[in-house]
Amino acid sequence: MQRTAVAAGVALATAALALGATTRASASPSGAAQPLALHEHIDFNTGLLRFTADAPLCPSGSWVDDVTDVRPPGGDPATATTYRITIDSVYTCDDGSGTFFGHKVITLHIFPNGSSQSTGPITISGGTGRYSGISAVGSDSGAVGADQLGTGTIHGAVRGL
Repeated sequence: MQRTAVAAGVALATAALALGATTRASASPSGAAQPLALHEHIDFNTGLLRFTADAPLCPSGSWVDDVTDVRPPGGDPATATTYRITIDSVYTCDDGSGTFFGHKVITLHIFPNGSSQSTGPITISGGTGRYSGISAVGSDSGAVGADQLGTGTIHGAVRGL
């Protein structure tokens, strides 16, 4: 049960830290920072990772995660309930406007019922298409229920659009 919760938690953290895309907007004057708001929807039962977002990003899309490091802060990884997870993500916009790349370092807490919560910083740098010059910083928080369905929210500031 603990390993299933860890796997689900890692997947949540990966997904919950994913960046979302938002609706199109014109470039901000003189490259000023614009608000970043991404809303993640995660189904670990099916593996479906979807996002919606506010302007200036595309309104919706999907993402894939590459978990590059998972570490408990101390003790035995098989019995740990808290992990530090590093994730590299690629977000793809449904509207064909491009992709953007995220880097997250989150802290994941797994609870006895199999649910989990995560939080940590995220940076976005570069991409393809409309997002080739994007840069952003923000914070990510997410939760996955015992049913393995989760949500995440990323807030921050974005430039380069």
